[in-house]
Formats: sequence, C-alpha cells, structure tokens
Amino acid sequence: MTLIENSASSVRGVAYRIAREHAYAVLAELDERERAGYERVSVEIEFTEAPFGRARALVYLARAENPGFVAHADERGIAEVVRTARGPSGDNASYVRRLAQALREIGEDDPHVFAIERMLDETR
Repeated sequence: MTLIENSASSVRGVAYRIAREHAYAVLAELDERERAGYERVSVEIEFTEAPFGRARALVYLARAENPGFVAHADERGIAEVVRTARGPSGDNASYVRRLAQALREIGEDDPHVFAIERMLDETR
C-alpha cells in the first residue's frame, strides 16, 4: 500500500537494518521499484520493544503527481486499480494479500487494507 505524509497518522510495521556493504545495492533496487512517483525520505521511527528506542529510517512516500496515486478513491475503486496493476516486484493483488497477512501476524487491525483484500477476493 501507499504511505502518504500525514502528521496525524502513524504506521506500524517492520524496520530492516541493512548492512553497510549492501546498502547501495539494496537502495538502488528499491529506488527502481518505487520510481513511479514515490520519494525516498528519512523519518524518525520508534520501536515498541526495548532496548531499541528511536532511530532514523528510510521510507517511500507517495506524491499526488504519481500516476498510480488513487488515495482519494474509495476502497472499491482502489481494488479495481490493484486488480490489474503490476510492478517490477509482481502483481499488486498478491502484494495486498501479503500485506494483509503480515498485518494480521503483527496483530494490527487495518480496516482499509482488509476491505481492499476482501474486494479482491470477491472477484477471484
């Protein structure tokens, strides 16, 4: 799914530390995958488990000029776009299903993601 800058919101997920010797290759691959309207930005993150505290992390934020940006569409409209979209990493419907499963595994309830997943499953 797409991260949109919003100071009133938060994101729960997983942060990965990349070994310095692999950082250039990993970032080049991510930059290629996210090139269509996403901007790499540094943000402060807070870990929920001790002893990690806070750290800086890189995320990719969507911008309105992104041709695939459908954040203002309703969930059915987003599901229609997702159903046919495909990127360098695979089809977007599989991505949404994997994201929904990952959210369940960390105990996160995201009605928006789960609704899009249901709508994708309705047309299988």
